[in-house]
Amino acid sequence: MVLAQFYLLKKCLKALALATPGFCMPMLLAHCGPLYDAYSRELFGFFELLYMMLLWMPMIIYLSMPGVVAIAIGFTYFNALTDRELIVMQASRLSVAQLVKPGLVAAVLAALVCAAASLYALPEAMRAFAERIHVAEKNIRPASLRENAFSQLSPGVEVYFQARISPDAVRNVIVRFEGPGGARVVTAQTATFMRAEGRVYVVFENGYITGAPGAGEPSVGATRFGRYSYEVARVYTQADVSERIWGFFERHIQHLLFPPPGVTGPERAAWLIEGLKRLVHPMLSIAYALLALAIVFSIAAMVRQSVLRVIGIGSFLFGGMHTGYLLVMGILSREPDFQHRMVLLFPIVVAAGAYAHLRMLDGQQFSRSRLRATARLEPAG
Repeated sequence: MVLAQFYLLKKCLKALALATPGFCMPMLLAHCGPLYDAYSRELFGFFELLYMMLLWMPMIIYLSMPGVVAIAIGFTYFNALTDRELIVMQASRLSVAQLVKPGLVAAVLAALVCAAASLYALPEAMRAFAERIHVAEKNIRPASLRENAFSQLSPGVEVYFQARISPDAVRNVIVRFEGPGGARVVTAQTATFMRAEGRVYVVFENGYITGAPGAGEPSVGATRFGRYSYEVARVYTQADVSERIWGFFERHIQHLLFPPPGVTGPERAAWLIEGLKRLVHPMLSIAYALLALAIVFSIAAMVRQSVLRVIGIGSFLFGGMHTGYLLVMGILSREPDFQHRMVLLFPIVVAAGAYAHLRMLDGQQFSRSRLRATARLEPAG
């Protein structure tokens, strides 16, 4: 690679390094609504919130990388057309194929990052995220018990007390339980919320209970107790999480491309499309880079005429194509009878068309250079 190619490669890598967080951060913040709600309920702390947001990054990178590559490389080459330093370095008459090479190298590096995110980091990160959010959602009730201490233990339970000792304890309490075996009433001197062995209890001290727990018939009178505990909720941990909570994103690609026999119909189509997207997006990163380069070199002659026209043509071609791709993928995810693996042809066709167009431009440039050289050799007059 000559100096001009290294210069372009550095510009492309710098543009990718700046564009990737610029595109990913707004998408990340938009997808984190459930996390903000869980954080407001104090289901996890601030650093846990940041960690769970970080777990979304492979998903965001995998989804946005094709567009990021096209925009970053396209605008890098578009700006390079009027870059004085690059124009000076182009005095060696680099061909279109030589000028395209740095952008293609940068696109391959971005595609490798996209593949690492989609094929490995995404399912692992989403499993960790699903486990944590599942535990947090399951623990909404145990957490809210402290906020509404003794005002609502559970449906069918009535609580009356004289005074509150602390946020988790009251004095002179009467609790009426309505259960399948009949109503029971607990009167106690104190009642306190306690957590032990993954469960939330209300511990009553120095009181009486009517209807002994577990008795076939309600007993007459009341039984005195020194301490009596009543379980009101269970606190879930990650040890309670199973594969049943996993969706598409928590599965590795081999499970998506070859679903288990129990997955049939539209659900199987959705599995296949999700697995194929993880293969298509790294390929699209390279294909869209070639497309962006083809667009830039095709409209290079119009740069001084209308910048808005240049941007409009590029946005129409790329935006229309990618929007159509997303629309078709969404439709195919509900079509069980379609040969879904045919979607792998899309990035190949785009890349082949862009490459053929670049070869044509390169041939035209070579022909023009030969004509100029011939004109210089002709004798004057």
